[in-house]
Amino acid sequence: MKAKYQKVWQQVAARFAGYEQHLILESMNEEFDGQYGTPAQPCYSNINAYNRIFVDTLRKTGGNNTRWLLAPGCRPTSSALPRSPPPRSGS
Repeated sequence: MKAKYQKVWQQVAARFAGYEQHLILESMNEEFDGQYGTPAQPCYSNINAYNRIFVDTLRKTGGNNTRWLLAPGCRPTSSALPRSPPPRSGS
């Protein structure tokens, strides 16, 4: 699967090599390991491995190598994110 993932990003990088900085690429969206709740270490390791393939592949293809890249972390639900207190009225 990782070899296919790399080939996809090679093709995307080649296709958009000449585009300027307004194009931002993201390695994946809404990744899910089949479990809800707090992710375990294997989830983090897997996401990090795919993100590494994404970054390395895009940077090696030439083109716009200073482009911003989005590499997500592993947070399966918004309920797992820290909450900020609501702003005080009149602020």
